Amino acid sequence: MSSDTLAANFGSLKGAQSARERLASAGFGRNSIDIVQHGDEFEVSVRARPKNRSRARAALTNNTMSHLADRNGLLSFIEGNMKFSLGVAVLAGMALHHLTHD
Repeated sequence: MSSDTLAANFGSLKGAQSARERLASAGFGRNSIDIVQHGDEFEVSVRARPKNRSRARAALTNNTMSHLADRNGLLSFIEGNMKFSLGVAVLAGMALHHLTHD
């Protein structure tokens, strides 16, 4: 079966390494992920089958906070418990307001 290569550029090695970790967490083999430096930028490329392209693209472009939240199930919990989550957010906002305005 053929594989396609997807790539993204990052301004720092740390950003490229984060993308590599997201790809590995998404199920891509570490041997299919490469980081190559081009001047001041770092290119992360991954070999993926056509049916896995969208998953690879999402892992390459996903920011770290949403990736960590999704990996820990936080986003799924918030979506499934919207009223509870909204209530917690309101309470946190009120607590923060009282802490900073007293």
